[in-house]
Amino acid sequence: MKIGVAYIGVRDPDRIQHDLEFLVSRGYTYILLPYSEEDFLYYKETMREIIDITHACGLEIYVSPCGIGRVFDGEAFSELAGRNPSWAQVNNHDHSMVASCINNKDFHEYMRSWVEEVCSTEADSILWDNPHFYSDEGDENWCCRCEACHKLFRRKTNHLMPNSLTKSVTEFRISSIYEFLAEMTGLVHTKGKTNAVCFKLDNDESSINMCEEIAELPTVDELGVKPYWAQGEKLANISKHYREASKKLLMVCKKFEKEPLVMVKNFSIQKNNELSVAEATYAAYNEGIRNILSMAYKGSYSMSALRSDDADKVWQIQTEAFAECHDKAILNEMIDVMKSPKTE
Repeated sequence: MKIGVAYIGVRDPDRIQHDLEFLVSRGYTYILLPYSEEDFLYYKETMREIIDITHACGLEIYVSPCGIGRVFDGEAFSELAGRNPSWAQVNNHDHSMVASCINNKDFHEYMRSWVEEVCSTEADSILWDNPHFYSDEGDENWCCRCEACHKLFRRKTNHLMPNSLTKSVTEFRISSIYEFLAEMTGLVHTKGKTNAVCFKLDNDESSINMCEEIAELPTVDELGVKPYWAQGEKLANISKHYREASKKLLMVCKKFEKEPLVMVKNFSIQKNNELSVAEATYAAYNEGIRNILSMAYKGSYSMSALRSDDADKVWQIQTEAFAECHDKAILNEMIDVMKSPKTE
């Protein structure tokens, strides 16, 4: 079983060495290392050192493009659209946004250079965390209607892009993400690395369609979901939501022969609601998920905006839940071996 944690907020190799040894002692098998625009600009050699230390500790390492271009999830500032206004997404009111457009060729080149750098390290996999178009207020304010999107939409549909979020626009946005990921994951594969893609999985049809579209890519090795819950959600509802999301994910992964991954929220957990992380973990495990990633290290204690009220308790409960799932997985493997027919 793979047990992971997002390691955020620390770029001190000495401190990281200590933390990673601690993770190994608690049974974790990999970390997710966010790699932001700031890291790409100022911390390249430091990131290489961190990745080397991670491997030396015996941990696998996933790297994510944290908040880059505001195209991916992650609590990191992006200045790409500010420095390069022609890259910016444009909403349906013709306002430029702080995000870069996934259809902009220059943004593609930036991401290709990011991939080249990360894949030149000893990282094992790239985790593409929820690639998306920027949105302020749902369907009332949506992106993107920049020049690149207008031209591409016209080329694909032979129509002008409408000002409302129609079915054709929704399909165009999905295909844009598909083509972007096809290019990037293909480049990663040529470098001998693997790809994981993770999405928020809502109950609407478009999110399921997105997962299925991306799962078709032969260069995507793992498909993940992050079915996070809102503040104050009841444990029973959290468990139900994670069970349903895991079932949907497993269905898609089985169809397209991908490995499933589920993220468990460890940030902004309110006091006396710490058991929610265990409920989510057990729900995913019991549905058959064998790669679970907690987001993030020690209840997100290092980031005050996302720190859980009792971060230590969140971390303790999460680690204990992982340990129990790991022990169950080993036991189930032993039972399967014993049940398998013996050969002479």
